[in-house]
Amino acid sequence: MARKKKKISIQEVFSKKLKLLRTEKGLSQTEFGKMVGIHYTHISNYERGLALPGVDAVVRIAMALKVSVDYLLFDANTNVAATNIQDPELLEAFAIVSRMDVEDKDFIKRMMQAAITQHQVSNPILGKSKKKAV
Repeated sequence: MARKKKKISIQEVFSKKLKLLRTEKGLSQTEFGKMVGIHYTHISNYERGLALPGVDAVVRIAMALKVSVDYLLFDANTNVAATNIQDPELLEAFAIVSRMDVEDKDFIKRMMQAAITQHQVSNPILGKSKKKAV
């Protein structure tokens, strides 16, 4: 029997993405709050999922973080990856790469393809161990 996926609320998505993006930029809650005109205690409440800002605040936050409002509020893109990728570090890396400029993304895609090709050449039958039978 297939397990149902837990539906993630907008508040949960927003809180996780806000904290991730803010910390990636190396900003404290106080510094970020000053940037967007919101007291740091409210930023803390948003990140802990205790409150959700109004529309105007969400727009200011999205602009400061250089992402879309949709990205901040909805989990559509990460849900697809999360169903197939169970490694949280890999998911976080993909999230970071997805916000890079096109040239950086292309470089990372080429590096990944090179690593995949190398793996496939050295392991022609995926999933099989390289140990020889005795």
